[in-house]
Amino acid sequence: MCRRSRSTTARFASRAAGAVAALTAAATLTGCGASTSQPPAALPGTTGAAPQTSSAPAVAVLPADAPKFTIPSDMHIVIEADSTGVATKDAVLLDADYQFYGFVEAISTGNAKDTNFKQWTTGDAYAGLSQSVQTWKSRNERLTGTDRLFKRTVTMSKDGSQAAYTACEDSSQAFPMKIGSNSHDTNTAGRGNFTLWQGMFTKRAANSWVLSLVFTKSGASQCVVD
Repeated sequence: MCRRSRSTTARFASRAAGAVAALTAAATLTGCGASTSQPPAALPGTTGAAPQTSSAPAVAVLPADAPKFTIPSDMHIVIEADSTGVATKDAVLLDADYQFYGFVEAISTGNAKDTNFKQWTTGDAYAGLSQSVQTWKSRNERLTGTDRLFKRTVTMSKDGSQAAYTACEDSSQAFPMKIGSNSHDTNTAGRGNFTLWQGMFTKRAANSWVLSLVFTKSGASQCVVD
């Protein structure tokens, strides 16, 4: 995501990395090393247009009964369709959708206590991401443009109580904007716009999941789109 501060949640990210890596290792999840972590600036905010291919990837659409999110009309979230065909994993992916939307909503409103954000984010994940929300608020900024999530995966723990989650984010078409302004800053992050997210969702009820840990690595090779 388009970042304003890479130190906002650094300590949180390093703590989360060990726990997430342990779960992903136990679940034999590939492509998730304990690499250098960077602060989430906007998981559940901003990415660029899909890469040009012969056929554009399908885009996930929130269900009709999804919660209502208050996000400015100039801020667009694009999540590539990635149904696994496994009910439990698809439930995790749907709650990951809601969590991301809730996070972007919190950045847009400057309120880390927004109901949607708190409903799908808890523990260390909430502690770290809420700091990011406060950073955007302190700068009187929000996000505009397009944020894209793709290459999402879910791997369940053996007892089914936790789910390791990964996603790539493309923020190349997302920009910081001053609240009340009609113009946005330039995005100069380059390859840093492409971020690997790793997180842990914890089961709270039947087919209901909440993000409890998360950390990121910007410029991750598996996420960069040239």
